[in-house]
Amino acid sequence: MQDALARNPKPASFARIRGQRVAVISDALAERNGVGSYYRDLAVQLSGRGLQTEVLCPDGHTGRSLPMPCDPTQRLWLPPARELTAKLERLQPQVIVLPTPGPFGLYGLWAAKRLGARIIVGFHTHFEALASHYCRAPLDRAVRLGWRLFNTRVFRQAAGVVTTSRPMVAAAQALGAPHVHRLGTLLGPEFLATHTPNRDQLRSVLFAGRLAAEKNLEAVVQAARELPGVAFHIVGDGPQRDFILGQAAQLPNLHYHGWCSRSELLTHMDASDLLVLPSHVESFGTVVLEAMARARTTLISPHCGIAEWPALAADLAIMRPQESLADAISRLSRLDPRMRSRMAQAARRAALAMNEVAVGDWVNIIGGADDMQGADDSCAELTPAHERAMP
Repeated sequence: MQDALARNPKPASFARIRGQRVAVISDALAERNGVGSYYRDLAVQLSGRGLQTEVLCPDGHTGRSLPMPCDPTQRLWLPPARELTAKLERLQPQVIVLPTPGPFGLYGLWAAKRLGARIIVGFHTHFEALASHYCRAPLDRAVRLGWRLFNTRVFRQAAGVVTTSRPMVAAAQALGAPHVHRLGTLLGPEFLATHTPNRDQLRSVLFAGRLAAEKNLEAVVQAARELPGVAFHIVGDGPQRDFILGQAAQLPNLHYHGWCSRSELLTHMDASDLLVLPSHVESFGTVVLEAMARARTTLISPHCGIAEWPALAADLAIMRPQESLADAISRLSRLDPRMRSRMAQAARRAALAMNEVAVGDWVNIIGGADDMQGADDSCAELTPAHERAMP
C-alpha cells in the first residue's frame, strides 16, 4: 500500500474544490460525544481550507425529542424541517454528509435527493452490535433490524461511506455500501495547541467517555480499589452514571466530574498522567487520539479500533491478554519516566500526522477523486519514526 503521507493532497488538490459547499446533517449534539466532536472539527478544518461547511444538528434544548430505543438517557431529536430547509436553500450544498441513522439522518437523505447533492455517510457507531448491551430480547432484534434497514437504504445511495476501523468497513460492505473509506480521525484546534509537560510519577488517571456497558467502567472502578495511591477521575454521562456515583461515594480516590465541555475535558486531560479506555467495544476512540495530541500517556484495551493503526499503536500502551486494568497501570508506572515521556511525545507527532492525512482524505472524498474509490485504508500505513514493541 502506498504510504498515506506520500499521497496526502498537495495544495492544488485543495484548490480544486475550494468554494465547494458542504452540509453535515447529524443527530449528534455538537461536542456531546465523539461523533458530534468529529464533525465539528471537520467543519472547522474544511472551512480553514476554503470549503463552505455548515453543521446542522440539534442543540439539545429546543424542539421535540424521543427517547433513544433501549437507552432513555439519550434522546432522538426531531429535525425542525422548515428551519433546516431554509438553511439548506441558502447554502445550496453540493455534498451532504450524514453521520447518524436517526431523524436528522432521514431528513438529510430526503434533502440530498431534493437538492441533487452527493451523499457521504459517516459510519462511526455499529448500533446493531451495541443493541445486545442495551436491549433485552426480543426488543434487541427489532432494534437491530431498524438500524440495518436504515443503513442498507442510505449506503446504497451514497457516493461513499467513511469509517475508522476494518470491522466497520466489513459491516458497511455487508450492508451494500459500494465505496467504503477507512479514514483517520480529526482533532479540534484546541488539542493541536501547545501542550503541558508530563510529570515523572504516574499519580492521576483519567477516563473520559460515555458511561455505558461497552466502556468496561467496572475495570476502572476495580483499578481505583486496587490502587488507592492513584487518583482516578471520570468524565462523562450515560446509563451507568448512578453506578459511578455510588462507587465514587465509597472510594476516596475515585472522582466523578459529570459531563464536561470540550475546554473542561482539555483541562482534565492536561492535569492527568494517564488516559485509560478499557472498552469491550470501541470503533475508534477519539478521546485517545486527543490525549495523544496532548502528549499524554494512553492505555487502551485491544478492542479499541485505534489499535488497528500501526503508527498510533506504536506509541499506545495496550492491555495484554488476561491483564487487568490495575495491573496494566502498575506496569506503566514502573517504566522509566523518560521512556514514558518519549512515548508521549512520539504519540503527539503521530496524532498530528493522522489529523493532516485525514483532512486531506476528506478533501479527496468530497471532491470525488478517482483514487479514493473503493475500500481504502487511508493512513493505516503511516510509518512511525521508530518501530518498537510497547513495554
